[in-house]
Amino acid sequence: MKSIRIKILVSIFFITVITTLAITVVFYQKAADTIEDNYILSNQQRNRQLIESLDQSMQEVLHISVEASCDPELKRKTHEYTVNQKDQTLEEIAEILKMYYKQNAAISSYHLIIPSQQVLVTSEAYPIFRKVIEKRNIEAIIRESQEKAGPFLLKSLISGKPSQLAFVEEVAVNGEVLGYLCANIEERSLYYNYLSEMKTEAVEEVMLLDVEDKIISSDNAEQVGTASHLQVERGAADKRTELVSLDEDNIYFYSRAYFSGCALYISADRESVLGDLTQLRLYYTGIFLTFLLIAAILAFYLAQMIYRPIKQLTTTVKQVSEGNLETRADITSKDEIGTLSEEFNQMLDHIEELIEQVIEKEKLKKDAELEALQYQVTPHFMYNTLNAIKYSAKIKGEQELAGLIENFVELLQASISKKGAFLTVTEELYILENYIRLQEFRSHATIQMRCEISEEAQSCLIPRLLLQPLVENSLLHGIDLKENNGVIKITAKVEEEVLYLEVSDNGRGISQEKITQLLYKKTKKTKGFTAIGIPNILERLKLYYGERAGMDYRSDVPGTTVIIHLPKEVYDDQEE
Repeated sequence: MKSIRIKILVSIFFITVITTLAITVVFYQKAADTIEDNYILSNQQRNRQLIESLDQSMQEVLHISVEASCDPELKRKTHEYTVNQKDQTLEEIAEILKMYYKQNAAISSYHLIIPSQQVLVTSEAYPIFRKVIEKRNIEAIIRESQEKAGPFLLKSLISGKPSQLAFVEEVAVNGEVLGYLCANIEERSLYYNYLSEMKTEAVEEVMLLDVEDKIISSDNAEQVGTASHLQVERGAADKRTELVSLDEDNIYFYSRAYFSGCALYISADRESVLGDLTQLRLYYTGIFLTFLLIAAILAFYLAQMIYRPIKQLTTTVKQVSEGNLETRADITSKDEIGTLSEEFNQMLDHIEELIEQVIEKEKLKKDAELEALQYQVTPHFMYNTLNAIKYSAKIKGEQELAGLIENFVELLQASISKKGAFLTVTEELYILENYIRLQEFRSHATIQMRCEISEEAQSCLIPRLLLQPLVENSLLHGIDLKENNGVIKITAKVEEEVLYLEVSDNGRGISQEKITQLLYKKTKKTKGFTAIGIPNILERLKLYYGERAGMDYRSDVPGTTVIIHLPKEVYDDQEE
C-alpha cells in the first residue's frame, strides 16, 4: 500500500469491520465454545482411559518379556546352541517361547535372535526357526533397541513386513549377550483392540505413536512406520504430556503414556462437532456482510476528505525532488497536515542557507589547501640549504663540520617528516646517535652511549622520537658534561608480547617529588621541536595504545632509569 489514501481507507474500513465482526460473532462464538469445550473434555477423558489401558497392557508384556529373558533354561539352551548348532536345541527353545507367549493375549509371538549364529527362533507354529538371517537386519534391531527405551516397530525377519510392535530384551550369560528376545504385538491387533473404538463420524484421524512420534498404529495401515506430522504444539518431552490444539478446521488431541512412552493422537473435524450451528452461522454471516458494505462506502468518503491536503503536500515534495527549491507548500488547514506543510517550508529555507554556507566553506577549504602547499616549501628549502652547506664544508676540507651538518639534517628530517608516525627501534637508535654527536660538539664533552638491544626488539615499531626527549633530559638535567664521564645506556627487550625500553644514565638522579610531577601533573602544550618532553611522550602513548602502554621512573644515587612498556608491533617490509 504505497498510497496514504489507501492506508486511510483500509484503516477506517478495518476499524468498522472489527466492530461489526465483534457484534455478529459474539453469540455464535459463545455457543460454539460451549459445544467445543464439552466435546474436548469428554474426549480427553476417553483418551486418558484408553492410553492408560494400553499402557497397562504394555507394562504386562514387558514384565513377561523380562521374566522370559531371565529364564535359566532359555539361557542354558541358547548357550548350548552356540556350542553345538543343533536344530533339536532350537526346537526346545521354541517350546520355551510358546510357554511365555500363552501368558498374555496381547502378545502375538516371541522371537529369539542369536546374532553370533544369524538364527531366529519363534513361538509361531511355522516355521519354528530360520537360519542365515542377514547381519544388517540383526544389527538394525540391536541398534534401535539400544537407542529407544520403549517399544518400537520391528520389521519381521520372517514375513519382512514392519507390522508389529516389539519389546526387546537381552539374553545374557555371565555378562555375555547371547541373544535378543523380542515380544511382538501385531499392529492390527493394537488398532482393533484400542483405536477402532475412537473412530467416530467426527474423528478424521487416529494414530498411536512411539516415543519419537513415529506412527506405530493407525486407521490408515499405509501410514504405519512413517513419521507423523503433528498439528499440535508440544512443549518439553514429558511422557505424561496431555495437549489439545485447535485450528480453523480441526481439533487435535495428544496424550502420552507414562510407562511405555506411546502417545495417542486424534484429529476431529470441527464442522462435524458444530454441525447444529451451521444455519446460525449463515445468518450471522449475512448480517456481517451487510454492515461491511455500509462501512466500505463510509470509509471511501472519509478517506477522500483526509487525503486531499496530503496530496497537495506530496505534489510540492515531488517538485522539490526535481530540483525546484523555490516552490512552497500551500497551508490550507491548522491541523497536523498544516503544521507539516509549514515545517516543510521552513526546512526548504534552511536548506538554501546551508547550500550557501557549503559554497563558502569550499572556497575557504581551497584557500587553506593552497596555504598548506606553500608551507611545504619551507622544510625542503631548509634541507637543500643545509645540504649545500654540507657539501661546501667537504670541499673546503671541513669533514667534521660536514658530518655534524649531515647529522643535523637527518635529525631534522626525522622530527618533522610526514612519512609515518612510527620507526623501528634500530632507526630510533640511529637518530639518537646523531643527536648525541651534535651534543658532544656543542658541549665539547665526551658522552658514551651503550645499547643492549635484543634481536627480537630490533624490528619492533615505536612512535617516532619516543626516546630522544629522555636522552635530552639525561644530558640537560642528569649528567655532568664537564666531567667527561657521562654514560647513557639504552636497553630494549621483548617479554610476553610486550616491548620494554629503558633509558638510564649515571647522573645526579631525581627526587620522588619531581617524578610525580613529571608523570601526573598536566603541562601546558607548546609548539616547536624543542618543546618535546615527558608530557608529550605520555600523551602519545595514551593516544596510540591507551591503557596498554605506560612509563615509570626509577632513581638511584647516582643515576636515573626511565622504563617504557608498550605492545609489541613488528615492522613488515611487505607493507611498503
